[in-house]
Amino acid sequence: KAVVSTQSGHYGRGSRYNLVDDEGGDDSEDEKEHLSESDIVIDVKYIKSLEAKDWKDQDHYRVLGIPNLRVKASTKDVKKAYKYMVLKCHPDKSQGNTKVDEEAFTCIQKAYEQLCVIDGKRAYDSVDPEFDDDVPNVTEHNKQNFYKVFGIIIENNAQWSMNKNVPTLGTEID
Repeated sequence: KAVVSTQSGHYGRGSRYNLVDDEGGDDSEDEKEHLSESDIVIDVKYIKSLEAKDWKDQDHYRVLGIPNLRVKASTKDVKKAYKYMVLKCHPDKSQGNTKVDEEAFTCIQKAYEQLCVIDGKRAYDSVDPEFDDDVPNVTEHNKQNFYKVFGIIIENNAQWSMNKNVPTLGTEID
């Protein structure tokens, strides 16, 4: 279970989030980071179209500029994307409509609040319309390519495990 604390003691502008796991330590150091700044895609039209009151209906990964990672995004990826988006989309840097910019910035904060906490990310990912939860039918072709076909399914659904290190299905050679 993750706990969110803030350096300043409150939520909102200027607060800083720290993740703490059950043992009281920070995020695991071995968590893979998939993201570089060049991978972050700022969809300005989408972000500017959002209203803060509708934050629950927004695509949090798209708001943070990481729609391609989705469930594969690590906590480090989410943090990095959030920091990048804050630098690029902060209302104080705006020269246009400050109301729209503040709404967009609030949506960025809400996306981060949802995805930075392990339980929040898991809850959001469980209803993600982009997640493919179909299991292939058993056919002769799938039987012959069992590890190739079903290995992906096992890997994709490993995120729902309470254990961090879920073993892979393996290969025909194993």
